[in-house]
Amino acid sequence: MISVIVPVYKTEQYLHKCVDSLLNQTFRDFELILVDDGSPDGCGEICDEYRQKDRRVRVIHKQNGGLSDARNAGVRAAAGEYITFADSDDWAEPELLEVLMEGIRLGARVSCCGFYTVRDGRRTPWRKPAEYSVMNAEEAVSDMMYGRSIDTSAWGKLFHRSCFDEISFPVGRLYEEVATTYRLMLTQEKTAITTKPLYNYVKHGESIVTSRYSSRHKDMLQYSCEMLHYAETEKTALIPAAQRRVVYACFYLLKTMGAEYRQYPEDVEEMTRLFRQYRAPVFRDPQVSRRDKGAIILLSAGVSAFERTWSLYSHLTGRHGNA
Repeated sequence: MISVIVPVYKTEQYLHKCVDSLLNQTFRDFELILVDDGSPDGCGEICDEYRQKDRRVRVIHKQNGGLSDARNAGVRAAAGEYITFADSDDWAEPELLEVLMEGIRLGARVSCCGFYTVRDGRRTPWRKPAEYSVMNAEEAVSDMMYGRSIDTSAWGKLFHRSCFDEISFPVGRLYEEVATTYRLMLTQEKTAITTKPLYNYVKHGESIVTSRYSSRHKDMLQYSCEMLHYAETEKTALIPAAQRRVVYACFYLLKTMGAEYRQYPEDVEEMTRLFRQYRAPVFRDPQVSRRDKGAIILLSAGVSAFERTWSLYSHLTGRHGNA
């Protein structure tokens, strides 16, 4: 019924916990595809050990091509009617697959759940737990663009395999899920969403979201602008939510720069230009959160004031994810 795809690269110290959590799911009708993306440590051997121990495990060994390339390889090999993803340094709650399937039984073909962010052993639920609601595609994507119940991550979501008929993850880029998840959701009529946290998203020094800023991080801004262009040309009802997404990308990347923002004057200039272009309609939008409106006020006062205040907010709340 389900193919669980796990790209594996240089996560030897986390891999056992990840795989064990998936093999111990209460829902049993699944295959686990471990994609060894040319990992230089012992990950490949660990994957092969699990293949010998559990018939549900399949292993793909390939040359290193990055996270998107590994996910795409897993999708091509998948035999399940539904596909989900996990990162090899994270772990799942035992009922993850069972609860995601509950959303499918409600008539949806995409099912999403909540998650914990895990930093220094501290688990923080991304949203307050809530039961399933079923939305049409535009409602679900709007929810995601506003950062209400779900985020843009590929994990914590169950997709019918037909979602991938014409869509794949962009290879060689950062924040590839920002480019992809909303498009996958729009291929289906209905999405089921619960905020019950069933996935544990680990933040550590090697994570993209905790790494030092480089201009490659601007992929998030590009993909957010692509969301807006798509809304303007294909789904005009999504324009307000997509404008919020562009403004949020500016917030997020400036936070990632932190106190080093002065080292990237051209990138800061581009972000502040886009921020000024869309801040007024986003601020007036009644669906935009008070947090975002507060961030708009801070950034309107200057990058320095924004950087100091939002860094403190992120530290105190533990909310560092890509909303």
